[in-house]
Amino acid sequence: MTTTTLHYLSSRIPTLLPKSTHLSDIPNPISLLRTLDRQNWAFFSVAFFAWTWDAFDFFTVSLTLPDLAASFSRTRTEITWGITLVLMFRTVGAVVFGIASDRWGRRWPFVVNNGLFVVLELVSCFFLLFRGGKGGYCFSCGFFFASCRVQAGVG
Repeated sequence: MTTTTLHYLSSRIPTLLPKSTHLSDIPNPISLLRTLDRQNWAFFSVAFFAWTWDAFDFFTVSLTLPDLAASFSRTRTEITWGITLVLMFRTVGAVVFGIASDRWGRRWPFVVNNGLFVVLELVSCFFLLFRGGKGGYCFSCGFFFASCRVQAGVG
């Protein structure tokens, strides 16, 4: 590793650690929500409704597991492994685009992610494996949730 990478990692890791673990130092979430203005509420609402709709999506996938397994000619285990991969790819997407946002600002990683999101959405119908299409799609989703939280000032 180069010295620049080592310097970045050594300066980044301490910022990830919580500064205090005292319960009295944690701000009241209600008072934090009162500080949001109209635009912050819009960003927060988009992230919340996207998260809620996505939870609904996973719930319906779990309910239709036998049908999905038959449609894709896969076992139930393979379909549930696909669900697991989707959840893991979200985290990877949030980390990758978070690092990109730290380096180049939020605008261009957001633009690139929008393009990636649109392309993956359009080509997802051509994936023969359930986990392949949803995995790439959720890699892109990971950044959207993190980005909306940061824009709203709650993340």
